[in-house]
Amino acid sequence: MTSQRISMKKDIEKLKQLAVAAGFKPVVFLSKEEADSFDFDSLDSRTMVFIDDLKDDEVDE
Repeated sequence: MTSQRISMKKDIEKLKQLAVAAGFKPVVFLSKEEADSFDFDSLDSRTMVFIDDLKDDEVDE
C-alpha cells in the first residue's frame, strides 16, 4: 500500500507539470482541508485545481 501512495504522489507531480505546460494558468494546489472552504467560483475558467488528499505522514519517502 505504501508503494502505491508513493507512485500516486509522483503521478500527481507529473500532472502538475503537464497542466502548466498545457497553458493552464494559474494552477492552484490545495490540501483537502483548504478545498473544503475554498471559493471555487472566484477562479478563472482556465484555472486547473489539484486537491491533494494524501497526508504527508502517510507517505514513506
